[in-house]
Formats: sequence, C-alpha cells, structure tokens
Amino acid sequence: WYEIGTAKQLEWFMAYVNEADPSAKAKLTADIEANDIVWSPIGTIDRPFTGTFDGQGFTINGLKYTDYRGECSGMFGKTGPTALIKHLTLKDCKFGNNNKYVGSFCGWNEGTLLNCLNQNTTVSGMNAGGICGRNSGTISNCLSTGKVSRY
Repeated sequence: WYEIGTAKQLEWFMAYVNEADPSAKAKLTADIEANDIVWSPIGTIDRPFTGTFDGQGFTINGLKYTDYRGECSGMFGKTGPTALIKHLTLKDCKFGNNNKYVGSFCGWNEGTLLNCLNQNTTVSGMNAGGICGRNSGTISNCLSTGKVSRY
C-alpha cells in the first residue's frame, strides 16, 4: 500500500499508476490541497485503474482537469472491474472540457465506488454525472452535491 498525505505524493501516485502499475493500492493519510497539481486522470481507456484507492475519510480539495486529452475525465479516468475507490471526499474540484465521459470520481466506472462524497465539484462533458459519467460497475452510498453540465 502506498500512503498519500501530500499533493506531491498524490501527483506521484497518478503518474506511477498511469505509467507503470494500474493495479497499485493507495490510502490517504491526510486531507490534501490539490490546487497546484498538474493532473491527468488515473486510468485510461486502454489502461484502466484496477487497484484500490482508500480515502480513509479524508478530503482532496481543488483538484482540476480541464484539458481534452482522452475520453474520460475525473479524478479517475476509467476503472476496471477489480477497481475499488472508497471513503473519499472530493471538494471544490473541476473536471471536463468536452471529454466524452466525465464524473467527479470517475469518467467511466466498471469497478466499485463505496462511501464517496462530491462536495461542490463541477463536471461538464458529453456524458457527465456527479459521481461518474458512465457506469457499468457498482456505486454504493455515494452522494454528489456539485454542478453537472452536459453538452
């Protein structure tokens, strides 16, 4: 398990998963201010995230991805069937810019999202949702209070 307690560690985990190990497991150890991170969603259409991300009740604040470099936008781009994202809050984040699938937690979910909260996050895209833009997995006990725009 990778322990993530800073914005730089979160940014490192994103790059590590996308470039080396899509099945990596991580857990947050503190709230994270992510305003200065250069973000790319974790997991892509060709290489979905298949690991576990446990927020442990902590919050990631201010994460943004508004470039169009892929079909899926959110903290996670695409998750595979074995992916688990749980106990995580996203606050004041912004995702999407004409991406095909956009959600605060995941553009396209095939895994499981459990006990996740989206607070005041804005998502926009062709297929947009407060939690996920497209879902063929499981979403349980998740809540979104953000703004969703679809075009």
